[in-house]
Amino acid sequence: MTTPPALRAAPAPAPGGADHLAVRGSPANRRWDGRATVLMAAPGSLVLLGLAPFVPAHGLMLLAALGAAVVAVWAHLTPVGAPAWVRAGYSAFAAAVLVAGTAAAESLPSLDIGSIALLSPVLVIAMTRSRREIVLQLAWQQLVWGGYLLSTGPAQRAVVGVVVSASVLGLVAGCTSWLRGLVETALRELTDSAGRDPLTGLLNRRGLAAAPAATPSCWLLLLDLDHFKRINDEHGHAVGDETLVWFADLLSAGTRPGEVAARIGGEEFVLRLPAGVDAAARAEELRAAVASPSQDRPVPVTVSIGVAGGGWAQLPEVLAAADAALYAAKRAGRDRVVLAPADAGAADTADVTVAATPGERRTHRARP
Repeated sequence: MTTPPALRAAPAPAPGGADHLAVRGSPANRRWDGRATVLMAAPGSLVLLGLAPFVPAHGLMLLAALGAAVVAVWAHLTPVGAPAWVRAGYSAFAAAVLVAGTAAAESLPSLDIGSIALLSPVLVIAMTRSRREIVLQLAWQQLVWGGYLLSTGPAQRAVVGVVVSASVLGLVAGCTSWLRGLVETALRELTDSAGRDPLTGLLNRRGLAAAPAATPSCWLLLLDLDHFKRINDEHGHAVGDETLVWFADLLSAGTRPGEVAARIGGEEFVLRLPAGVDAAARAEELRAAVASPSQDRPVPVTVSIGVAGGGWAQLPEVLAAADAALYAAKRAGRDRVVLAPADAGAADTADVTVAATPGERRTHRARP
């Protein structure tokens, strides 16, 4: 029953999911957005600069090279926490830069590039932005592209060019965004499974540490099934697993808002309660529920519970205090609740004694 060192307080996940590329809007995703833009715009600026002497409209090509450099610097200097319109701004500016570079390149006789230059930013946006941002960016790109076609040819050419470009780029963006959604779903499922115990479906050590806390302080109930080894020895491991699943179902079925249940190893479970609740009464309620006869219970079993309160940032210390209280419950005869001393944590741990049976106390205050 030693406190697991792997249980450490973790920051709450960012809105929209975990901090990794697969979740649109996450910090890592925004960093990738900026880096991808820099990786395209910076070399693109050098390419446009190198091509400037070889095209008739070399001034326009130089202007496009300067614009690409501005996009690269803009994206590089954009902080992760910047509003979405800042990223939309350099993406919109990049569309105009690409059209300018295309116009300069097409100043060469018989060279017709079309809107293929707009493909790269569409891919980046489809990988990193929301569907609304994708649609708005595509609409803006086609507006700029249509304006360029109107300024260089008849209206019929502009209409056909915009329709074809919008159809192709829209299909590419739609397929890319769909594939990206599949990746997001797969990684979220993997992340969720990595944080859960495969036998009981409860959170495991990693999941408990990563679960966001509703309050800065909390109560931890460390629950350990009594004489569990005897159950395995006398009834077999299959019955032992059934008992663990039964207890996990009992724990999760009674979980209230703000509470988090986890299995941290073997027959040890944790129930995290928000500050301000009567943790002793809650623990006694669970102890009594386990000890009461039940048709669903594979074999008779009881549970010992150690209770400690403190700050969520001091999770290892609170767990250690709950573990010490659990040891005290085992030494006192099992099937009981023991509260850690008030100075073991920062939460309000007022003395509470609950009578489980006439003449017998099942909830005790552990001695410092």
